[in-house]
Amino acid sequence: MARKATSFILCIALITGIMLYPTHAESLEYNIPEYIRVALKYEGTALDFVYVRSDTGGTVGIVLDNNHIEMNIFSASDTVEVVSDSNYHLIIGEEFDTYDEVKAFIEVLEEHAGYDFSIPLFPLYKGKWVAAASIYTDEPVMEETTADNGIDEYAILYETFALADLIDTPEGKEEGPSWPVIPYKTERFAMRAEIEGTPLFAVSDPANAVSVRVKPQDTGNPNVVPLLRLYELSQPEHLRFRSRYRGVFDLHRQEMQKKDRFVVVNKLKLEEYLYSVVHMEMSAGYDHQYNERIEALKVQAIVARSFAVKMVELKSYQKYRADIENTTNTQVYPGYTHVNGNQGEWNNTNSAVDQTRGQVLMYDGKLAVNIYYHSNSGGYTEHPIYVWYRGGSYPPYVVSKPDPYTELAPRVWTNTFTGKSIQQTIRNYVADITRTSDGSYTDIGNIKYINVVERSTAGRTTETLIEGTNASFVLRNEQNRWVYSLMGNMYNYEVDDKIRIVEQRDGDKKFLSERARKVFEGEYFTKEYLADKYGVVTENGHVYERIKVYDSDNQTIIVNGRGSGHGVGMSQHGALQMSKLGLTSEEIINFYFPGVQISKRKQEIDINEG
Repeated sequence: MARKATSFILCIALITGIMLYPTHAESLEYNIPEYIRVALKYEGTALDFVYVRSDTGGTVGIVLDNNHIEMNIFSASDTVEVVSDSNYHLIIGEEFDTYDEVKAFIEVLEEHAGYDFSIPLFPLYKGKWVAAASIYTDEPVMEETTADNGIDEYAILYETFALADLIDTPEGKEEGPSWPVIPYKTERFAMRAEIEGTPLFAVSDPANAVSVRVKPQDTGNPNVVPLLRLYELSQPEHLRFRSRYRGVFDLHRQEMQKKDRFVVVNKLKLEEYLYSVVHMEMSAGYDHQYNERIEALKVQAIVARSFAVKMVELKSYQKYRADIENTTNTQVYPGYTHVNGNQGEWNNTNSAVDQTRGQVLMYDGKLAVNIYYHSNSGGYTEHPIYVWYRGGSYPPYVVSKPDPYTELAPRVWTNTFTGKSIQQTIRNYVADITRTSDGSYTDIGNIKYINVVERSTAGRTTETLIEGTNASFVLRNEQNRWVYSLMGNMYNYEVDDKIRIVEQRDGDKKFLSERARKVFEGEYFTKEYLADKYGVVTENGHVYERIKVYDSDNQTIIVNGRGSGHGVGMSQHGALQMSKLGLTSEEIINFYFPGVQISKRKQEIDINEG
């Protein structure tokens, strides 16, 4: 059974970009990326500091102008700490163009200074490379005296720093050169990498274009996957390093919710990303279920790959230096090991990814971009206009149709409210979605009626008129689901005293008669049960399901539903049933996306391979 998290896949914010037809011309040379960048921590989840480990050890360095510079090695017992650096440092000597040059300069200083630094010298990048020392919260006061013997504990605070040793020259031994010592205040988004409090390097980049990269060591043993472990502050102390990821971490600071915090991006191979995604989006099952599930899992791999490739092209997450994120807003990606310690990759789903390597969905010679999926269609797939918004056009493979395969795996659910609780639920929701920056919002007052104005052909609730004592409000599309925090939009109300007036006429006009109005106001409780549900034909021609709501705990309102998720595109439960029946991945694709074809594409080579 697919996990509940899949029911929320693809948020509205992304839909507006994905619904457009691709504008580039397709050719036989159309390639897909080798790597993908996943935003693990950003916006509300961004971090104040980042701690990383690796069971195989690794390297820490920076990415500068798309070039990865490996700078320091760390062992399996080390914790790499990347912290903010809003400090003063002492800059010694000149600026250098490359890391190798400043590293060589620091080695000369450390070898010949005759001085045991309590805080080691370290490279600092600030547009150029410099040798830095010391960490001060306040600007240090410099002395005017020259330190030339290297024995003063505070010699580095003098304005000039000289080598203590004599230097061998062709003319004999001479005193070594000296360099100016200048206090330097780091820029706003500065970062410093450390191990046990000892600085490795710092970055103070005015353009904020440099990322710190942590990379695990590949031992060469095919049975040992090089992984990074990310510190999760939300977990108990002894469980905070359980989440593990393939690839590398790229870290940078960025303003998040009016505070400068760390963004963590996991860059890894696209196919390895899919190992985790496919298992999370469609449960792999046990090894003995391989034959009955593999065709559905292959479809999920192809669909997830197609979506990921389109996300890379859209650049929706470019501001975070990422292509995609790791939640239901795009595709769920927990990594190699979940934060809760559960396994993130399984044999069946890994096999499905490997068997479909490089395969994406194409339509009319272009990447098929309107490829959606959900958990359970409830027996009828939905068209996007009844889920996200009514505008825009859609290719012919986006269809709403009966889904008999999902009927073989029904998912039914019930939510029960009282009149009082449903009143408060709706009022809170309307207030939340209408709240403005100045704190004002729509207060609909006490709710008198819930009117289901429109349902889609599939039977999903698509428009509900809420009549309140202060104002009326219309819930449209998926708002009808979120208002009650439901699994989907395919639901009906069950209320003790609901009534059905098929039609009331006065002359040639359709309207609610005085008698019918009294019925709704509770003076009469006539019930007329018909084949479907309850409603009223009104003068505008709509058939309303009209429910009177009492502000009372004595009234019971039951919401009975089917399916899970938005219902657009492929039903994962339906695909699994088709696989069990012996249908191929091509046949499953053709059922849910008629006319779409599977195409294998070459992967671009990324010279900055992480």
